[in-house]
Amino acid sequence: MKNWLARRWPAAAAVLLLLATVSIILNSSLKHNQRKLIYALDDPYIHMAIAKNFAQDGVWGVTKYQFSNSSSAPLWTLLISLFYFLFGVSEIVPLLLNLITASTLLFSAYYVLEKFQTSNFYKFVVLIAILYFTPLPTLIFSGQEHILHALLTVLFAHLAAKELSGEAAALRGRRAGLMVLAPALASIRYEGLFLAALVSLFFLFRKRRLFSILLGALALAPPIVYGLISLSKGWFFFPNPILVKSILLMLPGEKNVFSLLGYLVTGAYQLFFAIRHFTFLFISALLVYAWRGWEKKKFWNQNQILLLFFIGSTLLHILFANAGWFFRYEAYLIAFGLFAISAAIFESLSDPGPEIQTQKKPVLRYAIIFLSLLLISPLVRRGFLALQQTRTATTNIYEQQYQMGLFAKEFYSERPVAANDIGVICFLSNARCFDLWGLGNKETAILRISGYYGPEEIDALTFPMEAVIVYEESFVDVMPARWIKTGQWKISDNIVAAYDSVAFFAPDSAKAARLMENLKAFALRLPKTVVQSGKYLDYIGE
Repeated sequence: MKNWLARRWPAAAAVLLLLATVSIILNSSLKHNQRKLIYALDDPYIHMAIAKNFAQDGVWGVTKYQFSNSSSAPLWTLLISLFYFLFGVSEIVPLLLNLITASTLLFSAYYVLEKFQTSNFYKFVVLIAILYFTPLPTLIFSGQEHILHALLTVLFAHLAAKELSGEAAALRGRRAGLMVLAPALASIRYEGLFLAALVSLFFLFRKRRLFSILLGALALAPPIVYGLISLSKGWFFFPNPILVKSILLMLPGEKNVFSLLGYLVTGAYQLFFAIRHFTFLFISALLVYAWRGWEKKKFWNQNQILLLFFIGSTLLHILFANAGWFFRYEAYLIAFGLFAISAAIFESLSDPGPEIQTQKKPVLRYAIIFLSLLLISPLVRRGFLALQQTRTATTNIYEQQYQMGLFAKEFYSERPVAANDIGVICFLSNARCFDLWGLGNKETAILRISGYYGPEEIDALTFPMEAVIVYEESFVDVMPARWIKTGQWKISDNIVAAYDSVAFFAPDSAKAARLMENLKAFALRLPKTVVQSGKYLDYIGE
């Protein structure tokens, strides 16, 4: 084991750096959050709530009372649920799963790069780039499936490129691996279908029609089965997060050909102007592909195929999926791009050919240096910001969503409560939580998708509720007239919460009195850094 690690010190060192970085962030987060393990977003708690309810009550839903199609990463939710079923519900499970997955990603990337006859130092630099630019430590504290998505993407693309290239003998194990990874990729995130579609298309071009159809069918099977189960429960075919967070839904006005064209223009703008690290990775991949194609003149080279997979996946993602939002949606493409570009450059360095070794070696070296700088420059800022913001993000969630969850747990167990951030509330409490954003219930989603989500509709939805906990700014134009505001909590240094203040409303005066009484009882348990205001501070009950 010692000799094995010594030969592969770049991977071992990268994993040690990962563990050290996570330990530092975790220690700081625990210190600032009263020794509680807190994730940097509310969304992971949605997965944890579904996993808890499925493991304990056999209900796939954000609450234990009914089914809800609220997870766009069913495989991740199922993995957490399996651990909950075997070992009990614990907040540490997503963190441990992500640590294992991130370590596997680093070792897998090194294993592929190991075959190239380049310095171990260069390979170590690539692993460090994947570690901090993806960025793995921040994604570990996001508590979600994005690292596993990156790992499955790299493995699936690598195996597919190797099989398509014909540079090594076709192996049953490799084909079996692709057949296992295809459905897993689509189950971990629906964006996995982008790469699966590209791979299937390439096998079709390679005149391997049967295998192409088989891979495509295997990739489509999990979303289709999951969608049919959802339809049988009276929900949409696609998960609510995909429908509610769709960029097309957010486009103003009537949805037609012109709005679709505007959507495509918006995607192009995102790629080339708004998301610089995407732009530089994309351009770097194009330049490396063109440079290697000019020298090798071989389309079916393994690493050329990898580059094409990355370029195609990036284009499809930009056009049909989201990017940004705390470094996560595009994370798999950052890891994939760094891996694909590095593999292509390392192959050229390992075997540049006799002509390049003599006359063109300096040109090759300068080109690689230039491309490396081009690749790294915008990602350095991304990595720095991620490390800088992760601990603060966990504190945001602790001071806002986590306190909302504790409040609901103490005062509204098995009682109806409406909110627009439901993750922690549903995970910590057994409240009958109603989601005003639409991720956790179909009624709101239907109204939002149809465009009929105004004060009257919201009033009808929330009148049976005991309390309404929302961002007031989100409802300023659609707030029901009879909502009674009872109080407000405000946090500082906000990074990840939609707004720094969350407000408490009641649909009638009797419920407002109970809500103020509960808020006042809970007031002393809030962190001192949370600024409280509103009627409940002066409330004197009967």
